[in-house]
Amino acid sequence: MPVTLLMMPPQNDRTREWGDRLGAAHPDLEVIVPETMEGAEQAIATADAAFGTIPPALLARAQKLRWLQAPQAAPPAGYYYRELIEHPVVVTNFREIYNDHIGAHVMAFVLAFARGLHVYLPQQQRREWKKLPPDTGVVHLPEATALSSASAGSAARWLGSRARSACGSSASMNGVLRRRRASPNCIARTLSTGSCRKPISSF
Repeated sequence: MPVTLLMMPPQNDRTREWGDRLGAAHPDLEVIVPETMEGAEQAIATADAAFGTIPPALLARAQKLRWLQAPQAAPPAGYYYRELIEHPVVVTNFREIYNDHIGAHVMAFVLAFARGLHVYLPQQQRREWKKLPPDTGVVHLPEATALSSASAGSAARWLGSRARSACGSSASMNGVLRRRRASPNCIARTLSTGSCRKPISSF
């Protein structure tokens, strides 16, 4: 029998497109895209997997449900209610879909801090002219030796590869992630969460 995937309402053009594409790419997958909650209620009993948010009343009827894909990387408060937590279904979320955006955003801050923009911009808005002594307030990135991230996930790996381009091959990337033990590419060391209490100069 085919595996049944239920796309929970409400629907929009994107979720309808996802349903069509999934069905075309996997003919052995039966994709149900109901427009109303009544339609979802009729399909939930036979669904093996679902995408979206399932209310407690529908979850009680989900006898075959093995996998639930949350519609966000960080679902809103209340998404994981007690009945869902106690249900045997495996719940996953959108991980690693904003890696390039996060890495680029963090790298922009690194460049801004290195040039002292966090000091100069407020001064400019206050119309203040406070020239710093020569060779102060600016970090020459090719001379940087370490960059630490509070994560060692995919976004940090993206950041690590870009940091190497900006800082040179002498710079090392340190990452902190409780779930990861081996250091991924572009990250010199993966540190424990307790290492966050140490000064960066100790790395």
